[in-house]
Amino acid sequence: MVLYWTMNTPLNKLAKNWQNASALISILSLSLFFGLGAVADSTQLEAWIQSEARTAETRLVQNISPRDGLPGAVLASPSRHDPDYYYNWVRDAALVTEVFVTEFENSKMRPGADARHSAAENILWDYVEFNQTIQVAQSLTGLGEPKFYVDGRPFNGPWGRPQNDSPALRANVLMRFMKALQVRGRVSEAVDRVWPLVLNDLSYVSSEILSPSFDLWEEFKGDNFFTLTVDRAALLNGAQMAQSLNGLSKQRPSNNEKLATLWRIQAAKAEGALQKHVSQSRGQIIENLDYVTGSVARKESGLDVATVLAVIHTDTQPYLSYKDTILNQTLQKQAAQFQNLYAINNTKLTIAPAIGRYPEDVYYNGNPWFLTTLAFAEFYYRQGLAQASSDSLAQGDLYLERVRLHTDGQGHMSEQMDKGSGYMLSAADLSWSYAAFLTAIDARDKLKAAIVNDY
Repeated sequence: MVLYWTMNTPLNKLAKNWQNASALISILSLSLFFGLGAVADSTQLEAWIQSEARTAETRLVQNISPRDGLPGAVLASPSRHDPDYYYNWVRDAALVTEVFVTEFENSKMRPGADARHSAAENILWDYVEFNQTIQVAQSLTGLGEPKFYVDGRPFNGPWGRPQNDSPALRANVLMRFMKALQVRGRVSEAVDRVWPLVLNDLSYVSSEILSPSFDLWEEFKGDNFFTLTVDRAALLNGAQMAQSLNGLSKQRPSNNEKLATLWRIQAAKAEGALQKHVSQSRGQIIENLDYVTGSVARKESGLDVATVLAVIHTDTQPYLSYKDTILNQTLQKQAAQFQNLYAINNTKLTIAPAIGRYPEDVYYNGNPWFLTTLAFAEFYYRQGLAQASSDSLAQGDLYLERVRLHTDGQGHMSEQMDKGSGYMLSAADLSWSYAAFLTAIDARDKLKAAIVNDY
């Protein structure tokens, strides 16, 4: 890939020195002559994946348990201004923690015998303890409070609250940790140390299941596909966990049965509300409905990558299958919108378009994001797992190539890519970007193994 690295300088850094986006596009087009048209070369991609995985893991660990905070706090980003992301967002922290639960699950060694396994477990217990602290903090909206200082104090300034997807995501990742502990015969630790946090979160989610909530972008308060999807999944996972405890928890078994029944009833209510979001007439999923308040009142397109994120983060309790026609039409519409929206996509490069949050986005003037582009890659990898499809692997890799193009020579990933130049902007070293890369790669590895086994 000759022109991606020019004298070891990333193309997106070079772009900063050009006067306008058209100059960059000309450079990109010329690069086809020099070999960038072969951007999907598998050898180069595999080498980059290995390198970037090490970088992403390192950056994530650096963003956890900062020196000026409590163990287990997860920085959204080390950026303190333009923008200030030096907080523990409950949502972001849960999605980052998925990476370490996966590492803990995948280790076949006995606890403590493998360094990576042991490091992952330590991070998970720190996460548990930090969330024990913030669950009981005196915040403005209780468990729907979106973000906290790294010392555990709630942020009580003006903000979009409540955000009811956050406790559901936390409950889901904690239950995955519980299951991994149970597999290793450590049931009492799971029940005594983790289950109480899950009970708190699911009690809140159950009681607020149909209440208006701010969306994951913190801009729209109303009825959100993402929130309902992750809330439904958490309640169903909780019902299964409650029944599996069989009296091992400090709750009486009959209470667990009652909780399981209640949570399934509430999950069914969420499912009923979700049906409104699946528009047969428009042939797509509409992410946000029934506006109450917020900085964004309406998205004319109805499209939002939050829909894709909802699907990939609820694999254990899917509302829609990866083969669902309306879901796939929604992805195709989103890709087409972003293809035409951003100048960096209007080239002859044989890679997928960079993906933003939603077409009407104006935050930082509206740009593609790393985590949303990676969400598309992960979607296709997970879709492929349902059928061991090499076509899905190739589709996902095209989105991964897009991310590779805009990642700098040191493997840094910010929040966004400038839509005109491709240069990174907004919050540096965004934890969610790195987590999105690692969860996508995990899905990719599983798909590759499934393809090999299928043949």
